[in-house]
Order: sequence, then structure tokens, then C-alpha cells
Amino acid sequence: MKTFTNRCNLIIITMIVIAMAINLSPKLVFAQEFKTTVDHESAIKSFIQTKNWDDTVEINLLKIDGLFVRNWLYHQLKLQKDIKVDKIGGTGIIKIAPAIIKLSPGNLESIIDECYQEALSLENRYSKDVKGSLLASCADLYGDDLLDFTMGRDITLTENDSCHKALPFCTGTIYSFPAGVNSGSAQSGPNYGCLSTRPNPVWYFLKIEDAGNITIKMQGVRTSGGSLDIDFALWGPYANPITPCTSQLTANCSGSGCPNNTSNPNFYPSGNLHDCSFDGSAIEYAHITNGVTGQYYILLITNYANAPGNITFEKIAGNGTTDCTILPPAATTNSPICVGETIELHAANAPGAQYQWSGPAGFISNQQNPTI
Repeated sequence: MKTFTNRCNLIIITMIVIAMAINLSPKLVFAQEFKTTVDHESAIKSFIQTKNWDDTVEINLLKIDGLFVRNWLYHQLKLQKDIKVDKIGGTGIIKIAPAIIKLSPGNLESIIDECYQEALSLENRYSKDVKGSLLASCADLYGDDLLDFTMGRDITLTENDSCHKALPFCTGTIYSFPAGVNSGSAQSGPNYGCLSTRPNPVWYFLKIEDAGNITIKMQGVRTSGGSLDIDFALWGPYANPITPCTSQLTANCSGSGCPNNTSNPNFYPSGNLHDCSFDGSAIEYAHITNGVTGQYYILLITNYANAPGNITFEKIAGNGTTDCTILPPAATTNSPICVGETIELHAANAPGAQYQWSGPAGFISNQQNPTI
């Protein structure tokens, strides 16, 4: 094995040996010596929030592009013996200070920069599957909430960010929604199959109307117009969309034993895990095979890229259909109106529906068509 002079490379080698021992990725190797930049402060100034180089530094991880870089930087800094690293609330900010004695001038910034540059190097060097395995090992070391912290989860939350808050959809409609950014990791409990990481989760469920096969296309597009790497897991069938959350979101495979449907298209279903993909693509295809009328399926979509954009999904193939009566009834109003006129609120008829309106000045109504 080649000897490295960079302190973070030495730590990385140790971590990779550990990863090999637990069968995360037996093919990880280093091909060349890594050299850090000379101007340490310039390289890391974009995410330094406050600094006193002889005492403490605060790093805002949310200003660093790439979830892997954020988490691996945190991991390497935690392994440094000369410094101590503390989280500041759920803000994505870490505080770094000398562990025992005052460091010599320039040492603190040098440590941060070396570890940051190595994280960048690994980001570009390794595949998505390898990086996912390494992130999973970080979660084992520091807890499942590490990804939430490095994304500042309690800063941004989405409406349907957990299984029990899944929203209904039907394949007769094209859906498009803003991709969550820095909105945390999917909840613990389910067997996520091929998904090594689950950042920025959104949950949906559908109900089969006409039995048969259904193919759902999902596509992520960045706000800038580029490709947005997304992933998904699909569970089912179930008698309803509530009870399965989360103890029944299971599979007969786990971890690396659950392949992407792109590499092994005939693998799924595996237990309740009906389909899954962790492919490095902006377009994914979920397949429901032999759907039965009245059964439900639960779909998780994640924004692996953690970049702003939109995710669109729709049915593109199959003889099966979904039941659109599970969607909330459409709501309309007679707005705009003039001062002094009555606002009329209208909701479409839906069998067995209950209605709940709320608005300014404490307005609440459970009528189908209230007025204000």
C-alpha cells in the first residue's frame, strides 16, 4: 500500500479498510497521492460562517454542494485527534475547536481544507453505489439523523415527507412538484431496499381500479435545466395506505442484495418491495405487476441530487388503471370579488367526503359550500 502524507488520506485508508471488512465495497482503492491546495482559507471560505483561526471555526454545511461531500467532511473532521467537532442544533452548522491545546497558526484551516479536498476527490472518484454505502457507514457511526443534520432538516419540511402523510395520486393525471432541497432523510423503520440514502423524501399512494400492469415514469429536471438525479422505492399491494406505515414496508432483500431495477429488471417484487431503483439517472421507471382492483401501492421518490428543480411522474404504459376518486375533491371560489360582496366557496361532490375549510380571522367551516 502506498504511504500518504496527507492526514485525511491516512484516515480515509483506515475507513476504507473498515468498509471492506463489513463488505461495503471491496473494490475501493487509491490510485494516486492527493495534494491539498496551498491557500487553505481561499478554498474553504465559501462555507466558513465565523472564524477565529487560533480558537474556533463554524462551518455551514448547507453551503457545500453535494450531500456526500458534506457528510464525508463531517466524518473526517470527527476522526481528527487535534480538534473537536460539535453540532449546533439542527441547523447544519458545526463548530470546530482545538481539542486540548491551541493549534499553531494555520493548522486549523489546513486540517479543514485537507479533509474538504479529500471529500471532493472521493465525490468525483467513486460511483453512486459506493458513495451510498459509505454514507450508510457514516449513519452507522453517528446515527440515522446525521443526514437530517447535514441537510438542516428542521429548516425545510415538505407536506408529504413521511409515509403516514402520503398524498393520493392517480395515473390519469401528470403530476409535477418542486423537488425538496435540504429537507432531510426518509424516516427510519421501512426496508428501503436498494436506496442506500433517502434524501428529500416525498410519499404518494395509489389505488388500483382496473387490474393489470402499470408503468410509471418519473423525471427530475433542475431549475437550471439540467438533469436531476432522483430515486424511488415502491411497496405493495396493501388493503389500505395507512396501516403499512411503516412496519409493513418490508422486503425479502436488504442493502446490496436489493439491486436497481435497471441492472436486474426481473428481480422485483421482493416481498412487499414491489420495485426499486438507485440508478444515477434523472429518469426512473416504476413497474406495478399484476395489480388487483382495490389494492394500494405506496411510492417514495427522493431527490438524491439535493438541487432545486421539479419532479414529474405519470403513467406511460400498461393495461391497468388507478382509482381517481381517492383524490381530494376540487375546490373553487367566485373570486375575485369587491369589498362588501360575499365569498362563495365550492367543493366537488365526493362519496363519503368530509369537508374542512379554514381561512383568515379564524374562519372555519365543515360545510361543502360555505360562504363568507
